[in-house]
Amino acid sequence: MPIQPSIDLALGLLLVGITLFAVILYLRLQSNRLRDYLLKLYLINRQVNQDVLDFVDQAWPILEAAGFKSLQGEIQWFGERKAIQHGEPGTESYPISIAEWGISIRLNLTSGRIRGENLLLANLVLQNFKVLLELDVSGKTSEFLLSQKRLEKYQLFVQHDIKNIAQFIVLLSEQVKGTKTDVQKVALVDHLQTMMPTVTERADKTIKQMTQPNKPLQDIEAFSFAEEVHKLAKGLELSYHLQGDVRCELSRTLFDQVVKSVLENFKDHGCYEKQVHIEISEACEVRFYIEEKGFELNVPVERLFEPFWSTSDSGMGLGLFIARELLSTIGGSIQLDYSDERFGFVVQF
Repeated sequence: MPIQPSIDLALGLLLVGITLFAVILYLRLQSNRLRDYLLKLYLINRQVNQDVLDFVDQAWPILEAAGFKSLQGEIQWFGERKAIQHGEPGTESYPISIAEWGISIRLNLTSGRIRGENLLLANLVLQNFKVLLELDVSGKTSEFLLSQKRLEKYQLFVQHDIKNIAQFIVLLSEQVKGTKTDVQKVALVDHLQTMMPTVTERADKTIKQMTQPNKPLQDIEAFSFAEEVHKLAKGLELSYHLQGDVRCELSRTLFDQVVKSVLENFKDHGCYEKQVHIEISEACEVRFYIEEKGFELNVPVERLFEPFWSTSDSGMGLGLFIARELLSTIGGSIQLDYSDERFGFVVQF
């Protein structure tokens, strides 16, 4: 009875079995890798609360592990630009383009020569990364658009002013509680005599806005920019140096809201004790800035105009956003002026 053919058959079957086992094991390992990458992407996205800017940066190590060589491009975020630069460019390109209200994402992932199941894995990771980005962008725009639907621009303006008046009342209450001596009482009265005219005027304007909602920002008149800025800066108790003046026909309410939002941002970003330089040009342009070598902003630049984002516990994250929206209604603009030695804004009315 021939034995050799049986041995050859057995060896052949054994080799086939080993090969199948190796293939299954390899595919299982690849499947586990894919599951691990996708799970990490979802967890990172949840940890950053579906925040697009943070997610893009923190997702890069996962994309790199999946075989990508670089992630480059830019994100236009409510008027501000954030450059994205990770890794060194590869030979294969995978562009990502997403654009919705106020947000534009232009990214490009690159890789080396990936083939077979590694290419499939990389593509699946890429598609999930893109889907998460699209969901995050849609969530952010929906968050704002729903709020915008509930509140017209004038209502946001009124709400912002009510918050400021309420903060003044809380501060005043604390000062009254701490007033014990006659000297302190006299100082408090002097302080109120300085502050109350401005607060009263703001309250009167807020009441008018609430009682006449169909005619917001219609108080157009010619007035001195310098006088109005001086009044607002003094009311906020800022140290400032004012230069220049111009008279323009404009809504005084709009002007006050924009200037007040800008000045309040200097306080919110740690500039309360620094002198704010204010330069007014004849072209109805106002520059607000502080000068300090090595100045570091305590908030990402691209976040400054993002609605409902604030580093202040009492802030609503609407000040600069409302300012930009109001300026857009008259063809004006507000731009950031920031460097290692300077921080400020250029406002064109």
